[in-house]
Amino acid sequence: MNMHISPNHSSGPVSRIWAKATSGAPGATSSDSASFEGAAALERALADTPDVRAERVERARGLINDGGYPPTETVKRIASLLGKHLDPDKAEE
Repeated sequence: MNMHISPNHSSGPVSRIWAKATSGAPGATSSDSASFEGAAALERALADTPDVRAERVERARGLINDGGYPPTETVKRIASLLGKHLDPDKAEE
């Protein structure tokens, strides 16, 4: 089997393009640089943040010890919502 390829146009010889030698990455300029100051500042802020917010823990303890938290009305509303969505066929005994 013979195969013949006939191009639609004539192509001339391939010529080399000689580029001026440059240092560094193509398109790089002397002002290209990475800046991580923002990330470093976030790391410092995270390190300075306490794991537990003591004022919130104290407020929660105060509310629980008060005896009125959560309010009775809130408990009744939650119980009502749970009762409306209770499926007796799926209830565990």
